[in-house]
Amino acid sequence: MSSDIRAGRAFVELFVKNASMTKGLRDARRQLRDFGRSATIAGKQIALGGAAMLAPFVQGVRTLVGFSDSMLTVKAVTNATAAEFDKLSQQAKELGRTTSYTAQQVADGMAELGRAGFNTGEILEATDDILALARATGTDLDEAAGIAGSSLRSFGLDASEMGRVTDVMAATVNNSAQTLTDFGEAMKLAAPIADEFGLSLEETSKAIGVMANFGIKGSMAGTGMRQILLQLADPKIRARLQGMGVSLDDFGTTMLDIGRISEDLPGPERLALLKELFGQRAAGAGAKLGKEAFEQLTQAINNSEGAAKKYAAEMDSGIGGTLRKLMSAVEGAFIAIGEAIQPALRAIADFAAKASGAFTAIVEKHPNVVTAIAAIGAGVVVVGAALFTMGMASTAAAMAITGYTAVLNIAKVAQIAFAATNPFIAIVAAIGIAIAGVYALWD
Repeated sequence: MSSDIRAGRAFVELFVKNASMTKGLRDARRQLRDFGRSATIAGKQIALGGAAMLAPFVQGVRTLVGFSDSMLTVKAVTNATAAEFDKLSQQAKELGRTTSYTAQQVADGMAELGRAGFNTGEILEATDDILALARATGTDLDEAAGIAGSSLRSFGLDASEMGRVTDVMAATVNNSAQTLTDFGEAMKLAAPIADEFGLSLEETSKAIGVMANFGIKGSMAGTGMRQILLQLADPKIRARLQGMGVSLDDFGTTMLDIGRISEDLPGPERLALLKELFGQRAAGAGAKLGKEAFEQLTQAINNSEGAAKKYAAEMDSGIGGTLRKLMSAVEGAFIAIGEAIQPALRAIADFAAKASGAFTAIVEKHPNVVTAIAAIGAGVVVVGAALFTMGMASTAAAMAITGYTAVLNIAKVAQIAFAATNPFIAIVAAIGIAIAGVYALWD
């Protein structure tokens, strides 16, 4: 009987000890896990807070780099002095803060004017009008600058008349079936000849607008207009027109007279006359310019003063314009931040460059040292891999020992229980063994 009692006591003590130890390990593991989670969350929050603090500075540097590169392009194409460059930069930043274009976009437009031969004073005078033209016609700023600049030059106008140029262009494009890109392609071919012929910017724009409304636009309109003017300058053609009673004093009147004379002719004869007068490639353009001009287009061009800024204000009157102005203002703030930390960044960059140069000199002078360091590094990697492998093996062994210990303890309990003479104790021990085995395996 006493042996039975001892067996039962041993079983209970062993089971309780194992259960207590397992509970302690579980508590320790839970505490470590909770601590790890808390530390991870706190670390993430701190890191995110630091990133949020640094974000404006990072964006400021990035924005400043883009703006600075664009302005340096302006300086390169204009050969601006330090004082002139400062004025251009200040204007670009000011327009960037107060309009729906960013400072970098303004700088790109300035660069395009510089490539067209505008000096710094002319760029300062013309840029505001270019912004209005681009917004009024929905065109990229640098493209609008190129079209307006080349047209102004083609007609021999002073930069002070850029407002006139942009107003006429905005009125023409917005009152005819074409884009500013189409208009620019036509002007590229027609403007030099039109100026030599004696046509004004307004007269040439009316002709290009009329052709666009008949589907003749872009390079087709420019080629047609150029060919018509060259033909009208030919002495033989002029004599022929005078013989027909056509006035040669005004281009518009000349084309309308030709249209009236030819409209009563049968189709084949009318085409033959147009081909004779303007050539095969410009006959279609000549036929359409001989029609009555579009009154709306004519009135819009004749009264175009202030048109570009008026249309631009209308384009910016909605939520799109409001958001564009907001983004431009934000970009201005980022540029200011970037400029504020620029001296410190330059100092750091200069130091890093010098340090890199010194390190390069050391490497070139002592290549064997570098090779030795690389070998040591490779050795460290090997050792680290070996330790990692050993750690994994140790973990596996620990798991095996844990399982073995559990099984051994169970076996000991079984030995004690079944050594007892009392069948009741043996049954209790068997149930305990089963419970302990399931518990160990579950854990």
